[in-house]
Amino acid sequence: MQIEARIIPGTEEKMSSFYTRYYPNEKEDSPNKSRVSLRRRLHTVADGLPENPTVLDLGAGRQIFEREYIRAYGRRGLRFISVDIAGISSRNLLSESFVPHVRASGSQLPFRDGVFDVAVSSMALDFMPPGAILETKRVLKPGGKLLLNLHHPSLVQAKLEDLSGRKRLSQRSQDVLDFFKYLRDHKILQESVDQIHQVFGGHGFKVERAAEASDGLDKWWEVDMRRVR
Repeated sequence: MQIEARIIPGTEEKMSSFYTRYYPNEKEDSPNKSRVSLRRRLHTVADGLPENPTVLDLGAGRQIFEREYIRAYGRRGLRFISVDIAGISSRNLLSESFVPHVRASGSQLPFRDGVFDVAVSSMALDFMPPGAILETKRVLKPGGKLLLNLHHPSLVQAKLEDLSGRKRLSQRSQDVLDFFKYLRDHKILQESVDQIHQVFGGHGFKVERAAEASDGLDKWWEVDMRRVR
């Protein structure tokens, strides 16, 4: 199945520039409840993996997920590697040097084929070019798991209404407003469970669970799948 690219040229440069400015002051990169859910899902999967499994975190930002996972469950033999396209200094990483970090594009991962047991991504993979899905499949072992939280399209409208209604915006808020206009105008986000099955199924994954989740304020998609080809 041919999946139409929904990311326009130059997007990776836009993402890199935006998040390089955004991350240093950001203490949370997603709703707390969404990260709790992803931690629990990884913990459940990890119990059935071989000894010392490797976990790739795509679009990891400052490693908030890794810090919280290690605090909740300990390292438990998991070997995390985090990747982000943004420029993040080592002093801004939060995992206390436990987790190697690589600056790279999700569509050009600097890893050999089939080296990871699991890949996770918290509100990031849906912002990457479609090639990032194929790259994720490539670096996963056959049968490897991909655990995702994806942005819900309702996020865009809510954020635009909030920021557009303000009389004055800081430069950071203006950056966020421009970014969300971009998401809206180019229909970046997955809009339904059926679309999630179509996109990831067309890239060699079997979607085992896809569901809408909410903390009462924000909505997101929770998607668990495995590499099948």
